[in-house]
Amino acid sequence: SQQHSKSLALWKNSVNRPKKVSMRTPTVVEVTFYKDLITELIRERERKGLSQEELNNDIGVSSGLVSKWESGVRLPSSFYIMCWCIALDLKLVTAKVN
Repeated sequence: SQQHSKSLALWKNSVNRPKKVSMRTPTVVEVTFYKDLITELIRERERKGLSQEELNNDIGVSSGLVSKWESGVRLPSSFYIMCWCIALDLKLVTAKVN
């Protein structure tokens, strides 16, 4: 996963991240969506045998941040959701809801 970490770090450095915006309180629908998505990401991390600390390193975030995301203490931004998916070799597919 050392090579994967390097390629993810290069990708992260090449992406133009949006500037910080003021955060609003997420809606109940958003919290439910995040909870369901993060539950699936936890399952995949565990299935692949990765620790939270290994995932921190693969994504390039500070120690303990994945734990905070997984426990619901903090919500990851959409950028870090994508990084998380890439680190687990997953594709995030969106669909329009009517």
